[in-house]
Amino acid sequence: MTQCTSSGYQSSWLVEAGDSPRTIDTNSERWDFNSDSLRKSERLIIADGITGSRSMETSRRRRGPYGVAGSLVCDPSFAFFDAWLPRILGADESTDTFAVDEELPAWDVMSDRVGEIVRYNDCKVDKARLRFAPDKLTLTLECLGMEAIETGLSLPTVAFPTGIEYTPLGFMDCVFNIASGDRQITEGELLVDNGLTPHKFAGLDYAGCLREGQRLVTLTETSTSSAADWAALYGIAATTITITLAYLNMGGVITLSNCMAPIETPVVEGKGEIPMPLIWQAMGNTTTKEISWTNDPVNT
Repeated sequence: MTQCTSSGYQSSWLVEAGDSPRTIDTNSERWDFNSDSLRKSERLIIADGITGSRSMETSRRRRGPYGVAGSLVCDPSFAFFDAWLPRILGADESTDTFAVDEELPAWDVMSDRVGEIVRYNDCKVDKARLRFAPDKLTLTLECLGMEAIETGLSLPTVAFPTGIEYTPLGFMDCVFNIASGDRQITEGELLVDNGLTPHKFAGLDYAGCLREGQRLVTLTETSTSSAADWAALYGIAATTITITLAYLNMGGVITLSNCMAPIETPVVEGKGEIPMPLIWQAMGNTTTKEISWTNDPVNT
């Protein structure tokens, strides 16, 4: 019988949050992803001793420690943001508002890779990249994990979620307000970088801790270089940026505070439109954090 290769469309994922140890079961979250590169990466320990030959001795090799890292890519919805914003920013939801926190919550994920089922425990979001471009929005979650389990697993059957709140969001659902004015943005990317560092401890072959670093929040966007936008955006002092998302009666607002962009003079690349690329860095202070996010997935 011919053995065909496994196909990605057959894959599925379950996610479980809360305190460890976590149980992935029929009550776990089910999400769809465009791609999944989260994986266990091991290194070999090989002795450097001189053996009297150019050949390396097989007895002087063993399996070593491993790390868990990779990206989950999806087309986000208001429902997805409601579940994942605490994992990106840190704080639990408070009446549709999500704020940053000093520590990120961990979560476990189980993935059916068709050929086998894998599970990665105590994962955190290292970087979240929300891409704004014509057509749909795309969210890339660059994640780190601690422990990998690849044997003795079975994926529970969980129905795929339905409802208008799971509808993917598009570029046409976005309005960018920069320096107190709505701007014509042709593309952009919001980055939340949590600066995670895995720490290895004695007695473990995987990371024993994922430590948060200093947070970096940036918005890279390309505006038109009209005379009005040049005057409003070029070399200005710190300002507030809001990105409003709206579809039907659902909505959200991303607020970036104390934003400043280094001066990059627009250049003429040809006969077409002259773009104005800007990289805004948001920063916090004692009263206002660099980013806050409201998200209401209820279509009232």
